[in-house]
Amino acid sequence: HAEKEAVADDADEALRKDPPLSQAGQLRALGLTEDLPLKDLDAIYVTETKRSEDTAAAVVAITGIEPTHYPPKDVDGLVARLRRKAGSVSLVVGHSNTIPPLLQGLGVKEAVTIDESAYGDLWVVQAKSDGTATLERRRFGESIERFDPGK
Repeated sequence: HAEKEAVADDADEALRKDPPLSQAGQLRALGLTEDLPLKDLDAIYVTETKRSEDTAAAVVAITGIEPTHYPPKDVDGLVARLRRKAGSVSLVVGHSNTIPPLLQGLGVKEAVTIDESAYGDLWVVQAKSDGTATLERRRFGESIERFDPGK
């Protein structure tokens, strides 16, 4: 879930509909390169929003893995893709309203809600062959967030 840049009401309509990452969001996204097992990464999934693509950009640059776009309303389709890649490591950049149903679709039993203003959560799911999954909530980008030259 990415922190979008605040956009003025009189800004271009395309910019209002698809705002980029905020500066803090850009710094936090760099932290994914420290907090993910990049050598094990097999796939990257992003929505077609600028902030989703920007969140994964540093990981894409380092790994060379071309991100796959997925429609945020097609959680079932993404779950099916991820299940077909059982045993692999994937990065999915989602949104506060798409991550909870994705986690449930992957077999996570506990209910997860994400506040619209919460950023930097990394939800690590380990799907099992019996259809269940374990969930670990981590944080990403905190070491880089602390180094903000703008402060």
